Amino acid sequence: MTFVRATAAATIAAIATILPPGACASARPDGHVPGGTVIRLAMADAPAGKVSVAGDFNDWQPVPMRREGHEWVLRLSLTTGVYHYAFRAASGEWFVPASTPGRHDDGMGGHNAVLVVG
Repeated sequence: MTFVRATAAATIAAIATILPPGACASARPDGHVPGGTVIRLAMADAPAGKVSVAGDFNDWQPVPMRREGHEWVLRLSLTTGVYHYAFRAASGEWFVPASTPGRHDDGMGGHNAVLVVG
């Protein structure tokens, strides 16, 4: 299994980027945590239609991503820890593109990705 580690000094290739303080400041049900590290999840290899992301950081409740250029993006404020997540297509299909760092078999015929924040 490959882990993606996000630290204040690192940018994770095309999937997680540390953002400046205040970029995501409020606590919300979509995983934002006050005082956490702001992570930018981005994905370009998406099926047609809108894309959501869900993981153990938000009790696996899909949160819509926003289109920014050629990528789907969501900014989250997360505390230190290990997080599993996946993307959800407009069709309801769960997926993790092969190009996603930290992608691994979920044991149920699909895939999850792992993000380590610390």
